[in-house]
Amino acid sequence: RWLPASGSSSRRGPISRPSKAVSPIRAVRSASWGRGPGNLMWKHRRSTPRRGRRGLALVEVLVAVVILGIGIAAGWRSVAASTGRQEQVRERIYAQWVAQDVLARMHAERVWPVPGQREYVAAQADQSFVVREEVAETPNAAFRMVRLRVSGATGGAEALTELVGFVRAPAAGGRS
Repeated sequence: RWLPASGSSSRRGPISRPSKAVSPIRAVRSASWGRGPGNLMWKHRRSTPRRGRRGLALVEVLVAVVILGIGIAAGWRSVAASTGRQEQVRERIYAQWVAQDVLARMHAERVWPVPGQREYVAAQADQSFVVREEVAETPNAAFRMVRLRVSGATGGAEALTELVGFVRAPAAGGRS
């Protein structure tokens, strides 16, 4: 049955639509589908996009989980790397303290070191370090240059730290 549109005499189709229709259901005329009253087939259609959609799609949740997992893995890797570097820094600091201690003892005990090289073991914070001491004369006879290279307990070729200082000759018979 054909109905005229409201307020006009023109024919718009099997059922006229109101001017501001929001109905999700519309009637479609189809000769081949003979269901419903007459040959009208009722189809479900949304005339406007869904507003206020609730929840997340499975794909969105999976993407969020993957991004979160990548972030956590990167953070964990960073923490592990910084822990390894922290141990290296601690060992270098202890080696620096060993070198400063050796040079300070020379000054405090007013030791006049003999030119040459020697190697010995020193301890700091329950760790052993190999100290390579090299003493050289300077153009000024009142001073000697002391070069200290401190490496780990294994005595590897790479020094953890190197310190160069100068020791003054003790004064004869008095305070200097």
